[in-house]
Amino acid sequence: MLADFHTLPEQARIWLYACEKVLTQSQQDYILNVISEELKGWNAHKQPLTAGVAILENHFIVVALVNVFLSWYDTGYSTLSGFT
Repeated sequence: MLADFHTLPEQARIWLYACEKVLTQSQQDYILNVISEELKGWNAHKQPLTAGVAILENHFIVVALVNVFLSWYDTGYSTLSGFT
């Protein structure tokens, strides 16, 4: 389930991707759209996961995950690893 990144709790797990160059607004929009679509269907054991994405300082893509199940690594990380 996609949520507003800025409303997620501090306890959320995060993935941080740094970009060497400044991302243009067009690049940021594209990245946010692609990742947001993926997060809408993110689940573990058929239970929806609450996650959000933001781009900070025009360089850092941050994905945050709230609902953490025992196998979150198997489900969530394998999906996100395709973005690296």
